[in-house]
Amino acid sequence: MIKLKHPSAQIVAGHIENGRHGVKELDYEIVDDHYLIYLPQRPTKLAVTSDGRLLHNGPVFPGMMRLASPGEQVHVGVYAHTEAVTLAVPGAMLRDTVRALEHRPSAFSHFDIFSQPNSQVAQIGRMISRRERFDTAHEALFLHGITLTLLVYFFRYHGSLRAPYPSAGLTPKEIQLAIDYADANIEQTVTLDSWAAELRMPPNEFRRRFRKTTGCSPYAWYMQRRVDRAKELLKNPSYPLCQIALSVGFSSQSHFTEAFRRREGVPPGRWRWRQ
Repeated sequence: MIKLKHPSAQIVAGHIENGRHGVKELDYEIVDDHYLIYLPQRPTKLAVTSDGRLLHNGPVFPGMMRLASPGEQVHVGVYAHTEAVTLAVPGAMLRDTVRALEHRPSAFSHFDIFSQPNSQVAQIGRMISRRERFDTAHEALFLHGITLTLLVYFFRYHGSLRAPYPSAGLTPKEIQLAIDYADANIEQTVTLDSWAAELRMPPNEFRRRFRKTTGCSPYAWYMQRRVDRAKELLKNPSYPLCQIALSVGFSSQSHFTEAFRRREGVPPGRWRWRQ
């Protein structure tokens, strides 16, 4: 899990490039109070999942745009050579932009879309990639103006401002129902939509109320739940790793090993040996 951390009050520009062949999978978590604008610079194919919910699976092109939110955990499957520029935007700047557009800052949350290709956005992306010609002071002014342009475009043309969800967390009965549903389906993939439907609430409302109650996203909580269940099974030395992987809902032993290592710091075989 790569934690995208930009505590600076300034806008921070970045560059992503992956020229490898075959599928590459990446996990990101947007931390601190900042939003991340993603602008692809070449055609590619991506599968993007936010907090366990599939947002996009298919081609992306220059001129498209995605805005990731604080606390969001993003899994990206890269299927071709990809190149993109990013802008880490302080939350205060985004909220000020929303106020200027005569919306309450509380009236937005996560933005679950890729915008459609736009020639002006594509041109802005190319300008960002050539920003090194500016000195430090001029680069800061350039990024501020270019970011405002992108935010206004995004909010104006893609209707991403939404009514606020309740700020309260899940009730004790609701969280127990959520846990029971996850445990009953631990051997298969639990989608955000099906999980939310079990509690009879919209997926985004469930995600936010779940996070407020537990301190983490449903996806992160569920992955840790599967790893914790696997740790119980690993205490039986005769139980093969491949069978444990399937028993806790992973499609393969390699996927299970990587998920376990990320959360426990060691692969499951070594964890078992230490017990």
